[in-house]
Formats: sequence, C-alpha cells, structure tokens
Amino acid sequence: MSLSNRYGRTDDELAAIQPALREGYFSGKVVLISGAGSGIGRALAHWAARLGAEVVLCGRDAAKLTRELASRRSDKPNPLYYAQRTVDVASARLWMLDGIPPEDIVTMLECRRRFEISAPPCSARAREITATAARMIARK
Repeated sequence: MSLSNRYGRTDDELAAIQPALREGYFSGKVVLISGAGSGIGRALAHWAARLGAEVVLCGRDAAKLTRELASRRSDKPNPLYYAQRTVDVASARLWMLDGIPPEDIVTMLECRRRFEISAPPCSARAREITATAARMIARK
C-alpha cells in the first residue's frame, strides 16, 4: 500500500498542497537528499525542488535515481537518456578519482547499460562518458 492510498490522496494531489514555506525559500541553495530514490527521501527531494533548491539526489540504487531524475527532466527531449547519462558521468568521475583505470571504467559502464543499448552504441557512449569525466577532473 502506498502512502498516497493510506492517506486517501494521490501523489499528484499531495504534491499540489501548498507548503508552509514561501515559494523560492531555497532559491540559490543546494540540497543533498540521501535516499532520494523512494520514500521520504523522494518526497523531500520533490519538496526542496519545489521551493527553488538545486537538488542533488543520492541513493544506493542507480536505476531508481535514474528514474527519479528522468521524472524531473520533462523539459528534455529524452529525459531517460539525460538521466542515465548524468548518473553515468557522475559514476565515471568518482571511479576516476578513486584511481580506477579508464579502460575498466568503460567496461563497467558497458555492463551497466548493455541491456538497454545495443553493443556498438553502448561501447561508444561508455568511451565518450569516460572522456567527459576525465575532462571534468582535468579542469579542476
């Protein structure tokens, strides 16, 4: 049973309720939400974004975070692709900072997406994401 059903309202109805804080209360602020893939973490992420915060989603399940990010990026032509790429670039960057060789990062990214994308584009995308992560680190 979802919380929405327990309280007699849908998620959309709950989201439409006016928050106690004024709109824009968190404008210019960055909010890190742990456990943002589901439950109270997901609800807090929606709430903070609605109040103007730049929300950083954090959680254990990359697939849940990808779906959550895709639901927020309806302004993009392909929100799921955007979300997958964002999660993959962040992962590749962290792996590089941990000292994992680029060829191993490409392999890990290919394994993550091999069931969603056919082999040649998956491999090319993994190499491109790894190169993007390397450029991000080099800029700092």
